[in-house]
Amino acid sequence: MATKLVLSSEEILNKVFPQAPRGYDALCVDEFLDKVLKDYKTIEQNNLMSKQEMDELLAKISRLEKQV
Repeated sequence: MATKLVLSSEEILNKVFPQAPRGYDALCVDEFLDKVLKDYKTIEQNNLMSKQEMDELLAKISRLEKQV
């Protein structure tokens, strides 16, 4: 079953948090989100490759069914 991602890597990259007087260190948040973004891009790429592989396998199944 395919995993439906809630966010895209672009949404993570472009997310801007509002300023808060007692908020978090923006640099630390950015560094952490950079790591999240890297992992997310890997997931997106794997998801794309899996979809392409599935499409190829479905096409192969269709060809084999026609031969039978």
